[in-house]
Amino acid sequence: ISSDQFLFLTATVSGVLILILLCWNIKQQLSIKKLRRQYDILMRGNQDIDLEQLILKKFEYVEKIENRMEEHEDMMEQLREDMKAGFSKSALVRYDAFDAMSGSLSFVLALLNQEQDGYLLNVLYGTEGCYTYIKEIEHGQATIDLSEEEQEALELALEQPEE
Repeated sequence: ISSDQFLFLTATVSGVLILILLCWNIKQQLSIKKLRRQYDILMRGNQDIDLEQLILKKFEYVEKIENRMEEHEDMMEQLREDMKAGFSKSALVRYDAFDAMSGSLSFVLALLNQEQDGYLLNVLYGTEGCYTYIKEIEHGQATIDLSEEEQEALELALEQPEE
């Protein structure tokens, strides 16, 4: 190999190596830029503390959030329990209590909770006045005999789906 050929070969190999190193350098610069952007996002507003302190701070924050979630879950469970006691089913049956009356001014209102406990409110409207009676319901059953209208209102309330 002549010295000219050797110089040409050396220059070519050097040029190829320089191109490879240049490409590798560009790739590394892009990686560093991406890491720097992620680091800036991570350290946003926390330039005065080091990474270890930041990570500990984030763990404390996550722990607080988990504790609050547990508190909210407990509150939701308590609300669900409280809702069982509240009236969630109702039915209204209007009727004429007396033959001389018309217009269905009398009515029975059934109010039940999720345990099928509640009350039947029977309002009788007549020419001499208005009378109100209440009957207790336990587990879907009346504690005393029911009229047809009261039984109808109770059945309508019991047929309603759970909410």
